[in-house]
Amino acid sequence: MTSRKKPEDLRSHRWYGVKDLRSFGHRSRTAQMGFSRDDYLGKPVIAILNTWSDMNSCHTHFKQRVEEVKRGVWQAGGFPVEIPAMSLGEAFQKPTTMLYRNLLAMEAEELIRSYPADGVVLMGGCDKTTPGLVMGALANNLPTIFVPAGPMLRGDYKGSVLGSGSDTWKYWAELRAGNITEDDWRDVEDGIARSPGTCMTMGTASTMMSATETLGLTLPGASSIPAPDSRHAMMATQSGRRIVEMVWEDLKPLDILTPASFDNAVKAVLGLGGSTNAIVHLIAMARRAGVPLDLARFDELARETPVTANLRPGGKYLMEDFYYAGGLRAFLAGMGPLIDGTQMTCNGRTLGENIAGAEVYNADVIRPREQALLESGGLAVLRGNLAPDGAVIKPAAMEQHLRRHTGPAVVFRNYDDLAARIDSPELVAKAKPDGYTMLIGNVGTQSINPSLYRMPYDADRAFAPVSLFAELPFAFVVHPKVPARTPRELIALAKAEPGRFTYASSGSGGSPHLTAEIFQQAAGVKFVHVPYKGGGPAMADLMAGHVDMLFASILETSGYVKSGKLRALAVTSTQRSPAMPDVPTLAELGVSDAESGSWVALLAPAGTPQALIDQVSADVRDVVALPDMRQALIAQGATPRGGTPGELRQTIEADRLRYGRVIQARGVKVE
Repeated sequence: MTSRKKPEDLRSHRWYGVKDLRSFGHRSRTAQMGFSRDDYLGKPVIAILNTWSDMNSCHTHFKQRVEEVKRGVWQAGGFPVEIPAMSLGEAFQKPTTMLYRNLLAMEAEELIRSYPADGVVLMGGCDKTTPGLVMGALANNLPTIFVPAGPMLRGDYKGSVLGSGSDTWKYWAELRAGNITEDDWRDVEDGIARSPGTCMTMGTASTMMSATETLGLTLPGASSIPAPDSRHAMMATQSGRRIVEMVWEDLKPLDILTPASFDNAVKAVLGLGGSTNAIVHLIAMARRAGVPLDLARFDELARETPVTANLRPGGKYLMEDFYYAGGLRAFLAGMGPLIDGTQMTCNGRTLGENIAGAEVYNADVIRPREQALLESGGLAVLRGNLAPDGAVIKPAAMEQHLRRHTGPAVVFRNYDDLAARIDSPELVAKAKPDGYTMLIGNVGTQSINPSLYRMPYDADRAFAPVSLFAELPFAFVVHPKVPARTPRELIALAKAEPGRFTYASSGSGGSPHLTAEIFQQAAGVKFVHVPYKGGGPAMADLMAGHVDMLFASILETSGYVKSGKLRALAVTSTQRSPAMPDVPTLAELGVSDAESGSWVALLAPAGTPQALIDQVSADVRDVVALPDMRQALIAQGATPRGGTPGELRQTIEADRLRYGRVIQARGVKVE
């Protein structure tokens, strides 16, 4: 730091203080905004780069926070000016915010350079906004302080804590597996993000805010404060006050950022079990500061840094818990000699001084080093023929058995290619028959689709049956307004008034739709088909009484049947379902040849050694026979089966013939 500045040393003096025509223009236009000379002349002009946007849900509180920053600037004798900067809304922006990080950096650089700023407050937090803003500020090297958005509050779903990202993927998988309903999924949707702030896991946002604090660019403890907490507002005002003093002290980012401070930030990221994205961003930030940070340095430091923050996705807790446990100050203090405490920070004190005396209030959230989650390896750099220049993984977020794996690599061109093909049986059909890759198939993939689509493989020849897990019969449910208590009564009404009744389906050509067609064919009636894009909308309209009936999974319907919101007429299996034992089968009620439904089975690529298939098949039968597994399957509306490869082949062929006939007879086409 140099000696304290004088008003005429301020950069803004060139705009406001000199006696020339251009300065007259600057002063007159400032008066146009309602400010007199007393408001700004001889005072530090503080540019507040605000990344608030209606399309950035993480920064919704920035409209208020910027006023609190301004309050601090006014209190300290500065002149605050808010300047909007590009907001990278991670949740909304496509194809990826990474495409725009450098654009934000360039915009921030030019906003600071081109306006009469003496000091800068950066307001960011959502993933790429932090590195983008810092990179832009470093290019100008004016006194700068970062105000982090802070994490949102914990999510909530039926009394369970939800975490951003990790629980999104978890419950999406549960929905796809049929373990939760569309209503459950909507409850997760409404409860996972319930306040302003960034993701509350140790994802990219919290990682980069923590790294920026460790670098010394925020006030001590700023990065951990939850966004809605009143202490976050206090921090914003304190930051406004501090930036004015930084201008007079001429304390600039390049006075703070050194190779040692970047090492501190890297170690913090590693100890937190932080995001792998930190590598890309910290290297870019370091290069703007003239610090030679590279991938090898991350790998080197990872080998000596324990993971002591028990935070999701690699641990148990969320950022709100982390703050209450002591926050980043306590975490850094616990790292002991791994952190270089001599490094300067933006409040004019060293990092060591800032974290001295910080206490841990929950030793399960912030672990002592001797009880670390991992002794080392918060991140790891891998090299090989797939990634000769290096690839990054996060061992802290992996189960132990996943850390060593041998198997084929499946490469996708981009996210759209991944989404289109990740569930495609074609991946298995074209895989090597070496036992590493198998297909969890169903009635759709193996028995229905060959009659509806031109398949890129021969469904008969591409797969070797292994074993049938379970059958998934449908419940035949109607809205309570339908004046029928049994399928026979419904059939009589439908024959008396053709075209009166409507039935919903999750889409043309799916097994629920074809089950309804089989029923109509067997009963000699005709209902009006109303196809939807998914089971959720179909169920919603049935519940509202917009359609009369639906064939759907027992899991999806049982709750509504028990509550009286729907009436179950029958199940479509040959025997009563253990998940809905009080509901009779269609055959029991006199409707023959209408049994149908879905099933789930294991298949291998054709050519897989028969001995391996037989062994896996036997293992499946053993697992399905376990009492806990049977109960778990029944709880999902399934009927446990297990079976030999030959029995599965017979099931596939019989259903292919059955569904193929109804598709042809009823003229079913996929829309």
